[in-house]
Amino acid sequence: MTTALYDYCGAFFAELAAQEVGPVFISPGSRSTPLTLCASLHPQLTTHVVLDERSAAFAALGAARATGRTSVLVCTSGTAAANYAPAVAEAHFSGVPLLVLTADRPPELWGWGAGQTIAQNHMYPGHTRWFAQVPVPSEAAPGHARRMASRAVAEASSPTGAGPVHLNWPIREPLEPPPGFVAPVLDTPISTTRSAAATPPETMQRLTQLLAQHERGLFVVGPLLPGADTELLVTNLPRLAASAGWPVLADAASQLRQSAEVLHHSDLVLKSPAVDDLFASADVVVRFGATPVSKSLRLRLEATPPPVHLLVDPGRRWEDPSFTFTEHHAAQPGALVASAAADFIAPERSDEWRTEWTASDAAAASAVDSIVNTEPLLQAGVSRTLGARLPASAVLYASNSMPVRDIEDFVGAAACEVHANRGANGIDGLTSSAAGVAATTGRPTVLLLGDLALLHDLGGLVTALQLGGSLTLVVPNNDGGGIFSHLPIASHPDEVSFERVFHTPHGLDLAAVVSGIGNTRVHEASNAAALATTLGNTLEQEGVDVVLIPVDHNADMDQRRRIQQAVNDALGT
Repeated sequence: MTTALYDYCGAFFAELAAQEVGPVFISPGSRSTPLTLCASLHPQLTTHVVLDERSAAFAALGAARATGRTSVLVCTSGTAAANYAPAVAEAHFSGVPLLVLTADRPPELWGWGAGQTIAQNHMYPGHTRWFAQVPVPSEAAPGHARRMASRAVAEASSPTGAGPVHLNWPIREPLEPPPGFVAPVLDTPISTTRSAAATPPETMQRLTQLLAQHERGLFVVGPLLPGADTELLVTNLPRLAASAGWPVLADAASQLRQSAEVLHHSDLVLKSPAVDDLFASADVVVRFGATPVSKSLRLRLEATPPPVHLLVDPGRRWEDPSFTFTEHHAAQPGALVASAAADFIAPERSDEWRTEWTASDAAAASAVDSIVNTEPLLQAGVSRTLGARLPASAVLYASNSMPVRDIEDFVGAAACEVHANRGANGIDGLTSSAAGVAATTGRPTVLLLGDLALLHDLGGLVTALQLGGSLTLVVPNNDGGGIFSHLPIASHPDEVSFERVFHTPHGLDLAAVVSGIGNTRVHEASNAAALATTLGNTLEQEGVDVVLIPVDHNADMDQRRRIQQAVNDALGT
């Protein structure tokens, strides 16, 4: 019985290794013993043990996001699997490949009060690319295990729709391995086709037609995951756009902010009434990537939708919450743009349209600098410093709430790779996600997050210390949820107990809280020079550093208003 169990599990993990999956994140448990041992004993698999399943799942998410390789999760039965749910949802909505392996009691124990037994079938409804109930491993053939593994990786990493796959494993005792067990190793994986989707000829023809016929077009690029197709887009889109005379509005997480040929402050520009007529005169919008962070872009598209709005969507995710697209094309953005750049012959036309956008972007940049560079360090200055100081070798991870919006508005041209959990847009698991990036890529990773997000994932600091790598948390501390002050509810402070219910000040000494967790190093920076110096030191060393920056909430709100007014003035409002 035990031999058959380990023959099946061993074949499964041997196939995963042959398929070159990413790291395996294991959380301790009894029922998952065969899965744990077959993974940890395999010489070609990298395994990490993370105590907290919730943190493990976000670490796996970060690793897969940064590398494009499928991360694997292993946990025991019961509520352990439920703790994966937030990260599974984020992976689903952001198209990140995860393989979730949950051990379970055998079917005869379901519904009879056995310990650590809950309903694990379809535990993540609507959030998986594929779910399968694994047969009881001791009763199935190793050949089935290999094909189950091959299909799971193919489903999770499909270029036309990557995301989570969940396999539920009902395992009977005994759970211990047979004497002398050795994890099997395969020379050749089962072959599956995972090539990028072809660029449809009609999409190519349509794009080149639009480029040739319309002077007033805009490229909009939302968040993109690293990978070969994204590299093609980053390499070719600035050149194609310049040739056509179309500006590129690039989200901070588009991986295009390294280019001087794209707009770096379009969100601030689009908030200004000065560009009402400019935006309204756009004939065409061509969009790549996930939904952009910029709210002002969304509002512009809704108020004055362009006659043609082409959505390039290889995963058929239909991400357009404004409902303004007029054409949907399931094509690979990078391959499409590379082909168009090679074939497109630019017509003779004025560069006035593109120049007006780039001049507005440059004016906005100067307006931001005129305030940020002459005033005390607040959240805009923190993002500005990160953009200026982080090298190309680093990774910048942005929390949701205000940090990702600050990166969008203030980071400017960033040499480094930028990531954010913009699928479900939650603030949970951010430290764990960044820890997964640091450990898996070996690159110095900086996480910009607020004080509440830090407290929400304190366990992620433990995970980061266990996984290793260089991780720096930059935390503007305004003692609460600053984003709520930007919402209409903030205009009714007394009626709704705004401070207690929404702003939620914690009143904690964050330095004392953080320094009590293992070997976490704590720093404080009260000005841009100190922040830059601290970053220069932390990026060069292994371990976990937390940089706390005191921020006066009211002063921060006032500075944001003055920055936008300075942008408006610079644009001639």
